[in-house]
Amino acid sequence: MTIEEEFESLRGQHPLYRSPGWTVSPPYLNERTLRRHVFIENYPNHKTTRIYAKFIMECKLGRLLTDEETVHHKNTVEFDDRIDNLEIRDKHKHLSEHKIKPPEIFTCKGCGTIFSAKGVQLSKIKTRMKEPNYNGPYCTWECYINNR
Repeated sequence: MTIEEEFESLRGQHPLYRSPGWTVSPPYLNERTLRRHVFIENYPNHKTTRIYAKFIMECKLGRLLTDEETVHHKNTVEFDDRIDNLEIRDKHKHLSEHKIKPPEIFTCKGCGTIFSAKGVQLSKIKTRMKEPNYNGPYCTWECYINNR
């Protein structure tokens, strides 16, 4: 099912759309966030946008989400707005789960350079450090190759 077909099947189910005078425009791609949004308006009084995932969840529930609720993508891919990939979470708990962790600092075993790692790089370093004969960490792949 295309996004347009999915939207058309959901549009009439959104709580705001059922109110007299409200219109819901098809999803568009926000170029800054690269996420889909819908434009909802009750001209001339009220205009708003909704992230498409939130729009889908509100259609499924038949009500607006509260200020304490947020939509979570189960597979962590923010662009995957399939209904079976979405779930409601407590907003504060959800934010704490996604807090950005600071990078960890290491000293390279090959050249002695102090370097930081975060995200995938940090995860790879920690995985390798559990290996029995690993004598790293190393600042770069080249440093690892030259000093093993």
